[in-house]
Amino acid sequence: MLSLRVSRATDIDAIATIHAHCWKEVYSFMPQEVLDNRDYRFRLQQWQNWFAEKKYEQNEGLFVMEAGHKVVGFCMCKPNTDPDIPQALGELHAQYMWPQYRASGTGYQVLQVLTAYLLAKKMTPMCCWAFAENEIWHWYERMGFEKVVSRNRVINGMELPEYGFIHNDPEGLMYRLTLRSIKSTTFVTSSVSSSVWFAWAAVLFAVSFIVSKISMKVSANVSGSFASFSRLHRK
Repeated sequence: MLSLRVSRATDIDAIATIHAHCWKEVYSFMPQEVLDNRDYRFRLQQWQNWFAEKKYEQNEGLFVMEAGHKVVGFCMCKPNTDPDIPQALGELHAQYMWPQYRASGTGYQVLQVLTAYLLAKKMTPMCCWAFAENEIWHWYERMGFEKVVSRNRVINGMELPEYGFIHNDPEGLMYRLTLRSIKSTTFVTSSVSSSVWFAWAAVLFAVSFIVSKISMKVSANVSGSFASFSRLHRK
């Protein structure tokens, strides 16, 4: 599992490098002109501006994923400003990481952190967008997001089909993600006796009940963790 932490200005180069590379790799179906425009220099300026404009003080959350002490990905959420999904208060805006780290449950980790942040900031329901040709939107639906918009996004004068999704039960999603993370740390082999198995089942049942109570109050629980978010960037 990767570790996630609040981003720092010293992460800008790593974030820009990952962002530029992943756009060309994940969105290879896009016109070459669009891909060429979103190069490293474009992303470097984008993230330099983000820190310079102190977006972290405007309820935007930017986190990096690390393997060891190396930044291997980043994710971001922010207030929703898209008029096509007016009922959403927050948006899951970006999630990119190097390919070799994508199949280790990191997507669930990222979704849990971003959902917790939006809950703490009282920015739910939450939405997200995915290009129609990017199959990640099937995963969003499995996570409980509902497709509510189908439109063309214009980039460099070119129209690219995309879908908009909304999640109306972020507390329930936090419950599912938290319970999943608990279960993923529990390893039970086929040779374990039935008495041990039922003991584990009882523990998981008790934990799931506790988690359900915790998830309903997640905003209060995590708000303290994110209260120092902007202070961390000032250092």
